[in-house]
Amino acid sequence: SRRAWSARANRGRGAGLMTTTSQSQLIEASVGGARARGVVERVAELLEVTYRSADLGNVEDVLTEAIYILLSLNTREQVYQRVFRELRKTYPYWAEVLAAPERELQALMRPAGLQEQRARKIKQLLARVLEDNLQREVGPTMGADLTLDYLRDLSESDAASFLLSLPGIGPKSANC
Repeated sequence: SRRAWSARANRGRGAGLMTTTSQSQLIEASVGGARARGVVERVAELLEVTYRSADLGNVEDVLTEAIYILLSLNTREQVYQRVFRELRKTYPYWAEVLAAPERELQALMRPAGLQEQRARKIKQLLARVLEDNLQREVGPTMGADLTLDYLRDLSESDAASFLLSLPGIGPKSANC
């Protein structure tokens, strides 16, 4: 709150108190870390209020999010969102994307550029997910689409390790 911020900001500044230099240094040393954290929290709060976090169209489904992120790399927001919508409209299931000819995927991804690399990486990622789904007996083995939803049940480090093993997913993407 603003009052709490104001109280933190005035701490140790003689707000109604006279302090010696050594007392000020002692106060600074004891609350310096807390003050720094308070300042950072306040700056973050003001930035959020002023600019709001962008809604980049991210989704809840883990596999869908991974593909969405791959399409967004080095691409303007309007373009990758349009390409993603077209991809899902043409291929409602990830298993269909995996089975699709790479040339068709490239044609869909052309507006985003790097279509050859994107199509190849997405197909490689989906092939790896299919392999993992078959091992875990989830997704297609249960009559459903490819999935990574089981990652939600893993520890954060295990889920991140798995995501990092997927083609095209780096540390930044794995943390999304």
